[in-house]
Amino acid sequence: MNTMNAPCELVLVNTPADLPEALRDAALAHLATVTRRTADDLAALWSHPRPVLARTADRAEALRLQQDIRRAGWHSELREAAPPVVRPAAVAAPERVCPACTHTNAPLARFCGDCGAALPALPVRAPSQHDSDHDDALGATARSVAGLAGLPAVRGFSIGALFDEVFKRRTPAEIEDHLMAGTLRTTPLVTDVSCDWPRPWMFARLFLLSAFLFVMFWAGYRYFANDNLVPGTMVIGSFVVPMTVVLLFYELNAPRNVSLLLVAKLVLLGGAWSLVISLVLFKLGKDVSSLIGASAAGLIEETGKLAAVVFATRSLSSVRYRYTLNGLLFGAAVGAGFAAFESAGYAFVQLVKGGFGAMDNIILLRGGLSPFGHVVWTAITAGALWRVKGALSYHGTLLAERRFLGLFVTAVVCHAIWNAPFSIGPGLTKYVLLGVVAWMIALSLVQDGLGQVRREQQSVGTPTA
Repeated sequence: MNTMNAPCELVLVNTPADLPEALRDAALAHLATVTRRTADDLAALWSHPRPVLARTADRAEALRLQQDIRRAGWHSELREAAPPVVRPAAVAAPERVCPACTHTNAPLARFCGDCGAALPALPVRAPSQHDSDHDDALGATARSVAGLAGLPAVRGFSIGALFDEVFKRRTPAEIEDHLMAGTLRTTPLVTDVSCDWPRPWMFARLFLLSAFLFVMFWAGYRYFANDNLVPGTMVIGSFVVPMTVVLLFYELNAPRNVSLLLVAKLVLLGGAWSLVISLVLFKLGKDVSSLIGASAAGLIEETGKLAAVVFATRSLSSVRYRYTLNGLLFGAAVGAGFAAFESAGYAFVQLVKGGFGAMDNIILLRGGLSPFGHVVWTAITAGALWRVKGALSYHGTLLAERRFLGLFVTAVVCHAIWNAPFSIGPGLTKYVLLGVVAWMIALSLVQDGLGQVRREQQSVGTPTA
């Protein structure tokens, strides 16, 4: 094969999507001159973290163009072009005619592009007998919860799928690749990602490893009575479950555009900021706390955590991190930091008051319940905000959107009931039920986020299964 005539493409590494707006126009104009493309044509590429500038079968021409791009101040990467993907022919959906003005619209349009009138709802496929056979109580409950939250019912999801890949053998290189996603160099094009339900596996391995370390510290203290093992028991016990849930959301983030370094920053800095902001709000709202008691934490802490998410991500590119799935991950990270720091605080207080046994009990209780609490609540509120924000910058009117307010209030109510001084059934039944409701909503948001990615793929004409 003649490599000089092999198809290749130039990929821009340092995309201007993160440049200040004052510099972006000049950068586009300069690059457009070099690549002989219009600035508008290039601007349409910035939604991709690694936009393809040119494709050619002449490698020598590609090398010359790469030199020109370097002289213009940019860094590009030359790679072999992927062979065209042969997809089965799809049955084209019929175009939609507006009943008000007879204007012809795209098959999936919801509003007329000429007069703006709402188009009739698309027909919904009638459920088959196979669907009806699986319409169990859990599925009906999930649809009810999602409907009340204004979200579509979860379909195609299986709890078993969360664990299918956990014990599959993987090479060290595969594990490294899995954990290195999200940088400018390792983020895939949106057209290359799958919109099927992800099959995570690393989160369960992290839990097993962290649980082993916790047991090792715990057993070491019990056997040797060495106080130096207490801090390790406290820290690992407080962080193990929240971080496991964060890694689950990291693996559910289909665009693979968020790095673990950014996640770690949000856990530590966002978690600390959320605690401080919540304490300030508690001080300002002490009258509310005295009036309704512990349930006031629902409104105060959810507001504080969401404010921390916004503050911690204020400098990030709103174009690069435009997905609902990104918001879910950002919220989960801040919520995990809040939960872990709070659990460590409670554990320390119990250690001082009641010794190692009391600390041990509070760590196990809060660790067991943490998947149902702060992590998923903050994931819901941040995911709801990203759902209405998309690629827009932050502005106050987003908080007045019904699609955001409904989900934010749902998280606040779940938190308030969690703290309320009454029980539902025996033991921890109340907390488990609230957790199930929260996770049904979170999974509905994940499904909505996968749909967002699928629609973006369809907009560029290359849908991925």
